This record gives sequence, C-alpha cells and structure tokens, in this order.
Amino acid sequence: MDVSYTFQHQERNIGGGGKEYLNTSASDFSLGVGLIPNLEIDFSVPYVYSDHSKTEFPSDITPSLQYSKVDGVGDLTVGARYAIIAPKGDGFRLAAGIDVTFDTAGAKNAGNGTTDISPIIAASYQSKNMKPYFAYQPTFRNKNAPDRHDISIGSHFHVTDSLILNPKFNVGIVGASSATTSFEDYTFRLSAYYKLMKGLYLTSSANVRIESGQNTFIPSSPGGSLEDVRFDTATGYGGTVGLYFEY
Repeated sequence: MDVSYTFQHQERNIGGGGKEYLNTSASDFSLGVGLIPNLEIDFSVPYVYSDHSKTEFPSDITPSLQYSKVDGVGDLTVGARYAIIAPKGDGFRLAAGIDVTFDTAGAKNAGNGTTDISPIIAASYQSKNMKPYFAYQPTFRNKNAPDRHDISIGSHFHVTDSLILNPKFNVGIVGASSATTSFEDYTFRLSAYYKLMKGLYLTSSANVRIESGQNTFIPSSPGGSLEDVRFDTATGYGGTVGLYFEY
C-alpha cells in the first residue's frame, strides 16, 4: 500500500512573445495484492488538488490570456505484474505486466478523458547492494489521443540496511495529434526509500524535466481559424513524499 503527495512545476516560452506556466499538486493512493507466487495485482487512483495552467499568448491570439484548472478524483488504474525470471539471490530478473487506466473521472474533472492500455517489460540484475534495471512501457490511448512510449534506465543502491537510493532517467516519446506535433520529454529523478520499521518506508523523490518544443494549433479567436503556434522547449521540476507499507 502506498500513499504519496506530488508537486510539479513547468514553464516555457511561446513564439511571438508568450509564456506558459503549469502547476500540479496531487496525491496518489495505491494498493497491491499478491495473488499467487510471482503475480501481483495493483489498484491506484489519484486525487488532484490543483492542475492549473496559465498561458500568455501572443497578441494575434484572442483572448491573449487563458487559464485552465481542474481538480478532484482522477482515473482508476488497474495493473498486473508477473515475475518471469525471479531468482532468490543475485542474478538476472525479468518481469512483464500491464496497466489499464479507465476513463472513470472524465476529461472535465481530473481525468485524461481516454482509456489507456500500457504493457510493460522490465529487466534487472541483482548484484549484492546494486540492482541496475531497464524498462520499456508504451501507452496506447483511444479517442484519437496520441500514443506514448517510455524508456527508463536506473539502479537501486542499498546504501545501508535502512536506506535505498534510486537514480532514474526516463525518455518519453509522444506521437502527433490533430492539435499538436510530436515531442519528447526527458526526466531525471532521484528517489529515496527509508525504512522506518519492519514493512514501513518513508519515500521521497526530486526530479528535473525537459520537454522538447512543439507546434500547437489554436483558434485565433473563439470559433476562428486555427493558428500554428510554436511552444518552445519547457523546463520543470517537482518532488514527491509518501509512505509505503508492505505486508
């Protein structure tokens, strides 16, 4: 079982003299259940306190200042993980799984407005106090929403009996849609797990994020023709703190 709080900030310039700001704060609640050896089913749902954006468009876009804010319960995700190769000691490990995010909240609330299917394959190698890993997870979305592909590399380091550090680098590739061109994002995250007592861990992380530039097609006025607006490279940062309990 895991309960966490996350904050994320991002900003970028817009071609023609504009600016975009994004701020999100949310909690995530998840529960994992082991059904049979090597198989786990998990359920998670976020509660979004605020997902707020402020966009200052160039003067040829009306209105030039636009706001967006959503909050509330997000979409339910149900996932499964199976350890294909799982030695008891050191050695190579291989796992596969799938996440399905259902459109339970709706786009007008704190949901994505789509149903997402995300298979995952992950490989790692346990060697004493270090476990490097690699993972690939595509996300396929309905309603003509763009697909996403995530590639991650990282490692777990057992610093002490009570402290684990996990540096991780992720590349996300998002396809084009009717509203925007394709783009990539790059995130470096450093996570820490501190054992408070048997089965209970304090978790925390900090990240920096870069998102490549993209062209977005926006009405020049309500009901007007579409303008091709250039959104420049975005930079952002964020963090997470939580509690993790395993039985």
